[in-house]
Amino acid sequence: MFKRDEESDESEPSEFVRRAGDVIFAAKKLRHPVLFRECFIHLVARLHDDDFLSIWLPALRQDKDIWSLLNAGKSNLRQTILRAQHAILLAAIAGRLEKCLEELIMSDFYGDPEDSASFYKSFFDRRKQYRRDYYEGVDETFASVAKLLQSNLVLDRTGFGAGEGPYHDTYLCAELEDEDMPWDAAEFDW
Repeated sequence: MFKRDEESDESEPSEFVRRAGDVIFAAKKLRHPVLFRECFIHLVARLHDDDFLSIWLPALRQDKDIWSLLNAGKSNLRQTILRAQHAILLAAIAGRLEKCLEELIMSDFYGDPEDSASFYKSFFDRRKQYRRDYYEGVDETFASVAKLLQSNLVLDRTGFGAGEGPYHDTYLCAELEDEDMPWDAAEFDW
């Protein structure tokens, strides 16, 4: 389990996150689904971040099983981002978002949506400031943003979610089913 280090900078990723590119190979060899999934989530979130992956990218690309899973995970993450953007856009066009939320969309959105978990976190948190009855018509908008902000991490006990602390610009919602693991679960001798 990985807990928040009281002396470390909260904006810095943990040692586990920094070494996920190494650990994923060990998790595959050990056939450890929880550990593999944890590494998978961190790697999908930063798959195209050159600074983060510069060391592991060649090795990840050489392992066809892992590389195809990571690319599929990244595609699914992009679809989730697009669904959230689409829901927000439709709600804004229909006039169901209050002026404050519309201003947030215009002012806080800089850069690539893949690097903007903090934007969606701010958007989601601001909805709590308004009357519940006003939002009855936009529940699906906030549900799509909530899905984007969910954390599927099991071992990380820092208490941070997507858009917070070391995950300021990181999504943690990548999913990998047991049957998609890069090994044959029925095979005993490995």
